[in-house]
Amino acid sequence: MWRSAFGLLAISAMVGWPSLTMPFRGDTALYLNMASEMDRGAVLYRDVWDIANPGIFLFNQLAGTLFGFDEEGVRTLEWIWWTGFAFAVSLASKRAHGLDRLPLAPALLISGVYYFTSYGTPFHLTKVEGLAGFPIVLAIVLAARAAGSGTTSWRWWLAAGAAGGAVVLFKFLFGAALVMPWCYLLWRAARREGYGGVRTAALGAGMLLAGMALALAPAIRYFAAHDAWDSAWTTLVEYPRLFLAEGNRAGVSRLALSAKWFLNEYSFVAATAVLGAFASRQWTRDPCVAALALFFPAAIGIILVQRTSWWSYHFLLLGIPASALAAYSWPALAASVRSALNRPLHVRERGALGLAAIVLCSPWLAPGAFAYFHIASHGFGLTPADRRASRESLGTAYEQARSETAWLREPGSEPGPIFVAGNPSFYAFADRRPATAIHGWSLELYPRTIRDDLTTQLKGAEPVYIYVNRDPDKIDDLLRERYPAVVAWMAEKYEVVRRTRDGVWYGKR
Repeated sequence: MWRSAFGLLAISAMVGWPSLTMPFRGDTALYLNMASEMDRGAVLYRDVWDIANPGIFLFNQLAGTLFGFDEEGVRTLEWIWWTGFAFAVSLASKRAHGLDRLPLAPALLISGVYYFTSYGTPFHLTKVEGLAGFPIVLAIVLAARAAGSGTTSWRWWLAAGAAGGAVVLFKFLFGAALVMPWCYLLWRAARREGYGGVRTAALGAGMLLAGMALALAPAIRYFAAHDAWDSAWTTLVEYPRLFLAEGNRAGVSRLALSAKWFLNEYSFVAATAVLGAFASRQWTRDPCVAALALFFPAAIGIILVQRTSWWSYHFLLLGIPASALAAYSWPALAASVRSALNRPLHVRERGALGLAAIVLCSPWLAPGAFAYFHIASHGFGLTPADRRASRESLGTAYEQARSETAWLREPGSEPGPIFVAGNPSFYAFADRRPATAIHGWSLELYPRTIRDDLTTQLKGAEPVYIYVNRDPDKIDDLLRERYPAVVAWMAEKYEVVRRTRDGVWYGKR
């Protein structure tokens, strides 16, 4: 038991190590910046604002508190998160298949696939859709345990509800995807009890709701204690409708490219999940397999509803549970294959199978191989300096942020908060705080109400400097098109103090 646990931990450490050398950009930089402001006393949705649900900000704040408000602090907590995920699925698989040790498949099919595919596109790391996979699977596995338990089932229903509450904290829509699996498991529990089934199902449903309430209570109390309940309600309930109604819709071509990314990166685990689920009649024997499978239709619907996005990382909502299902059902698939072979393999046969496996797994192995090759050229990231150099050499985002903000750290610049219409990493590199609650990273998505609020906040705060990105995001054109009041106000109150290849810095007249 301990040997297999150590092996699982070693695999998780090996695949997760390069994440410490991966840079932040865009959303991940924004989340960390907002968490840093919250650590200084800012109230979410009142003093710092974004449309995302509280879970991702709480995750970043916890990571910063425990390990530091930087890339390595967040990545460390994320690695612990994924290691715990792998251990949880390994324990569930061990119990379901009657094994005498922890299977190592979860470390490869959950942590390994997530990290290796994300290394090719580092902004997929620490995303809501990925992090939510742990409580999603936990909510289903615990409910399946409750459906097959006896007198103590209410404790498992309660724990499953708490995991479901954590899912809702990451995103309300994700909670809706749990309805089908939970209803199926409640039905299984009721059928098992016979005449007392209705009472059993009612008890299970009540415990699920109670568990969700327990998980959500601290967040509700937080907003009530800081007199931010109205702003939280408006952000989380009313604004999503405005975003869908007024936001620019993503084209079908983006959805097709994102779906192609999912098929390329997760085809292996998806096929493994399907084969493992059908092996040894798992559909009828283990309710957890069917419940996990029922999550996918709802998840596809959730992806399709988000018409303003359709980015590739949205498909992590499918890939992560697919990886968990593949890992959970792997022992049944492995036993089925051994039974079918029924004889030892020759050396040539083993070589052919090994080569076929490498070819089949190459889409998600390639990004991980590149990540290891990259950190090998930076001393394997063994020192903070090596890891920092590795991050700054991946792409141009950090180089741009450093060069664009270097003058703000010089004695001649005016002290005070700034506003960046572009990359949120600028705040960290400039060591400046944001001047407004509403950030300038998602300007193209904001409906009129939020555009008006941002205009009001800018006029009230009067940042000492305003940066407008020109290349590659063309935010200067976007401001002229959708924020004419901001452009007119800046023409009256500000003047150009610095022009660069990528953008323009404005200072007060």
